[in-house]
Amino acid sequence: MKSRTSLLAGILVGAGLGVAQDASAFPIHAPNARTVFSEFTVVAPRFEFTRESDESGQSRNGRLDAFTSSLDLVYGASRDFTLGLNIPYAVKRLRLFEDGAKVSRRSDGVGDLSLVGAYRVYRRDDPLPRRGSTQFSLIGGLKLPSGSTTESDSRGLVPPDIQPGSGSVDGILGGAFLRNIGRFTAYASVQYKINSEATTGGKRIRAGNNLHYDLVADYLILAEPGWNVFGVLELNGVYKARTEENGVTKTDSGGNLIFLSPGLEWLLRPYLILELGVQLPIVRQLNGRQLEPDYSVLLGLRYFFR
Repeated sequence: MKSRTSLLAGILVGAGLGVAQDASAFPIHAPNARTVFSEFTVVAPRFEFTRESDESGQSRNGRLDAFTSSLDLVYGASRDFTLGLNIPYAVKRLRLFEDGAKVSRRSDGVGDLSLVGAYRVYRRDDPLPRRGSTQFSLIGGLKLPSGSTTESDSRGLVPPDIQPGSGSVDGILGGAFLRNIGRFTAYASVQYKINSEATTGGKRIRAGNNLHYDLVADYLILAEPGWNVFGVLELNGVYKARTEENGVTKTDSGGNLIFLSPGLEWLLRPYLILELGVQLPIVRQLNGRQLEPDYSVLLGLRYFFR
């Protein structure tokens, strides 16, 4: 099943809150090469609905609906180092057909926390009168096993895929790049998530390692006093290696997914940003038979304060 395409989404946010000709928005789903101003804190609640189904949306053999609310807390420890904590809460409902009958499984609870840091190793600003900046950051962090792995319903333990937590400690490594020129900003990033083995849903699971890759562009499309609107367009990809279950590699697991992700961001007032994003799969090259992503919708806020 599809994991969150960008595990760092919403954690690494930028500090450039300018408007008019030198304004820039932030990736909605991908990580950002900027760091937060020193001693600034960001609170970012986000709400996301995701649907996956069998037979490319026809729901012949299953469908998974997941509503995830999360809170990102970000602190600018220094000019070049940002530390973020992501706290998710998910409600998942899985519908399956077993022996000709429809079966519904459900779980909800706090998921696995992610602690992620971004260290900016390069920044070069263009000399005036041209306004622009080139930046590169290294990303590193851990996903911690804070979510329950033993949730059950009337049919017993729910499957590992819909348990709130994975039970594993996983590592995150990557890098992010940005180039800003006036109203336009381009981003590129790559992340590698190294998953460990743990017991969840009564099974010994080692999810395949994930490689996330992203290309993003944003443009200031409306610049008015008190009303600045940015258009954001992302390509978000993830390659997932096959999962091992009880020491056996699952044939129906892993593969490559690429999403086209348009979005809008509004600078409602200084230090307050509203964002809306949609993810639509354009490449679904999964191994064997799996639930495939249909779409996801995300709504979020970013509030900066000192």
